[in-house]
Amino acid sequence: MTTVSQFGGPFLNSRDVSSTFVYQLITRACFALSCYEYIITFKSEVAHGWQGKLTVKSLVFLVNRWLLILPSLYQIFVTSMTLTKQGVATTTFVFEILVVIDVAVFSALRVYVVAYYRRALCALVFIMGCAPAVTGLYVWMNSAAILVQDVPERSAFCLNTQTSSPKFQLIRTVQLLVFDRIPVIFSDAVVLALTLRRTWQPLRDSVRLGFTVSTFACLTCESVIYFLALLALNVGLMLTSYWPVASPISPLLHTVPQILIGRFMINLRDTVLRSQQWPSYDDTLHSNMLFGTTPRGSMSNIGQPGEATRCTRSSDVGV
Repeated sequence: MTTVSQFGGPFLNSRDVSSTFVYQLITRACFALSCYEYIITFKSEVAHGWQGKLTVKSLVFLVNRWLLILPSLYQIFVTSMTLTKQGVATTTFVFEILVVIDVAVFSALRVYVVAYYRRALCALVFIMGCAPAVTGLYVWMNSAAILVQDVPERSAFCLNTQTSSPKFQLIRTVQLLVFDRIPVIFSDAVVLALTLRRTWQPLRDSVRLGFTVSTFACLTCESVIYFLALLALNVGLMLTSYWPVASPISPLLHTVPQILIGRFMINLRDTVLRSQQWPSYDDTLHSNMLFGTTPRGSMSNIGQPGEATRCTRSSDVGV
């Protein structure tokens, strides 16, 4: 296999080009998945994001939706237009940073709710979630973008980076493990633990009151399944970071979080709309178990536990 270096960049060996080409195929598959997800849920975006007053919850929802589709549209734009290697690399990096911040905001707001509005814990989760943005910026400032081309008959263009010095390569390896993935894994673990703790009490009270509750439905509505998937992705990326080829999990981190968060918000809004059709309940009949359906606060009900399973409380607001 021959390697052609464009824009005066260095030549890459056959193994590097092959691994980058496979990585690019996985990336394109993720982009196709994001486009499909956006199309089939566009009706929900119009109903929950564009109709009514613009609030914090709708803004977070719309930003998450745009970050799901804009990178895919940009990839189509790149393949149809001639751009400089630095322009392609910079724009791709900006999208990655925005995705990291979006997930960090969602995690922080979710903790703000399940931890009973503890702002310090919310801020800690947000800071830890933004660790990849900080380390990514450091790596970017000490790297040079190169655009390589596979054999001409494949017409496959792949983007890669080259570190500036062997010393930086060692620093990058250490910081990737310590300052990049570990804070995010700890952040996801905190959110998951707090959410499980918050889910256990409604499940226990529901059983005590004689309600039939689906455990899986509660875990899904409470975002336990979503954060478990995010935690698994981050652990998998850290375990595959030292492979001789590009990690196949990395493209998933740029697509799957937006899909999970978007689905979580859409499901909660659909649940609230359905709950408005139910007859009202007398709170005095249920001891301390309140089944309020009216959201309150500026965050409204982005992260309110699912009311369809009757395992929610009126104090649950936010993300």
